[in-house]
Amino acid sequence: MDRNQKEYKIKITDSAEKSYLEILDYVFEYYTEKRALEIAEDLLEIPFSLKTLPNRGKLENSLLGRKKNFRFILYKRNSSSTIKIIYYVDEKANTVFITDYFPTEMTNTKIKNRS
Repeated sequence: MDRNQKEYKIKITDSAEKSYLEILDYVFEYYTEKRALEIAEDLLEIPFSLKTLPNRGKLENSLLGRKKNFRFILYKRNSSSTIKIIYYVDEKANTVFITDYFPTEMTNTKIKNRS
């Protein structure tokens, strides 16, 4: 990493932690234990990849117009489903706040109520 490159802290909010645990309940019920553990680990590691390039995610269209610029990165759980990891960057606090783990098979309008 470049010495001059800013590094952000990562904070997983309580609501994101709740949605993460809900996803874990599902994957441990419907996936092999090995795959469920991989998903669990990946979903925690991916947000930490935002430490140096936090604005690389796409803007979340359903959350435009809010005070924060919500972005997301996708995690491909299997060939037909993905999880949006929704977050915003607080430049003053030098922190990336993960606000939701949103399974894309859910109705997209539900994001507004969760994030």
